[in-house]
Amino acid sequence: MTHNAADRQLIMEVVARYAFGYDEAEFDLIGEAFTTGATSKGVWSTGSVAWGPMRGREEIVSVLSAMRKGQLDQPRHIITNFHFTKQTDSSASARFYLALNSTVGDKCSIVSAGKYDAEFVKDAGIWRLSRLDALLDRSY
Repeated sequence: MTHNAADRQLIMEVVARYAFGYDEAEFDLIGEAFTTGATSKGVWSTGSVAWGPMRGREEIVSVLSAMRKGQLDQPRHIITNFHFTKQTDSSASARFYLALNSTVGDKCSIVSAGKYDAEFVKDAGIWRLSRLDALLDRSY
């Protein structure tokens, strides 16, 4: 496995772009994070599908923006503990944890936690998500 630390940092930045884009309702950032043919889905720990599967950048941005616009809280994704399971000069796979905070009025709480399983590719020299799957420990 190639261990290019600069590429790992750029890959983690892709995930930050996705999370920040969702939390701040900056949907162009979500679009920038995914390849045109990317896939994504979310599943509760019970095995029931929470959202997706979505196919393609446009559908991912459309579904996630509709979800975010329907929320009355301010979400904050806390992404941590990256574990790279594969890395080459043009592709990578990683798993990482999520703590999902939510603020409503003056109350802030962790509403769920979970993990992501992701694949990345270098698309025209830029790292992007080709697959992002979430497994949340509980619904919110």
